[in-house]
Amino acid sequence: MKKVIILIIIVVVLSNLPPLKWIVGPDDILYSNASGSFTFNELNYAGRNYQLCIVNFEAFKSVHKEDTLLFRITPINIFKFWRWNEYLTNDKYKLHYKSWKEIETKRGPLVNKTNWQAF
Repeated sequence: MKKVIILIIIVVVLSNLPPLKWIVGPDDILYSNASGSFTFNELNYAGRNYQLCIVNFEAFKSVHKEDTLLFRITPINIFKFWRWNEYLTNDKYKLHYKSWKEIETKRGPLVNKTNWQAF
């Protein structure tokens, strides 16, 4: 039993080290404020990353003074053990999680898409 536990620990640690981490690539996360008036989807390979989301959200907050909390609407999947290092150290995973269903019911159907809404 000890050998199995040690093997599992080794696999988890090795899968979170840079060479293997670079192979699986980053997660693409979805973000929104509570009302859904700001939404952003990451496409890391296309340059739409967390830093761009923060820049856009800061610009959004300068125009809209209400509803200025950003939420991560992509849940953390604990079974993706190769991402545990990111889950613990990356700022984008430190954002509070909010269910998209909860936001979408508040926003309603998207009729007139603004520049601040990716979806």
